[in-house]
Amino acid sequence: MSRISTLRQRFIDDMLLAGLVPGTQTNYIRSILKLVRHYGQTAPQHLTEPQVEDYIRHLSKTVARGTFHIDYAALKFLYCNTLGRDLAIFTKKK
Repeated sequence: MSRISTLRQRFIDDMLLAGLVPGTQTNYIRSILKLVRHYGQTAPQHLTEPQVEDYIRHLSKTVARGTFHIDYAALKFLYCNTLGRDLAIFTKKK
């Protein structure tokens, strides 16, 4: 039996409380798993702001626009809502 991490459970709970539909939740979890794999299984809460920014730049060059928007929204939700981190990449004007 696999054990779900505390962060993953908090992320899921936060998505439920925000009213995100199951399909969006699945996509967001998939997006965060891609981030974790990209950084060699490093937990998202241990990544620095420059690492998150670099990853977003990487995504912008390697995935389709629609996929990028889903991944970006998932990262923003995780870092701003679940982890409560105010990363400039998500708050500065585009």
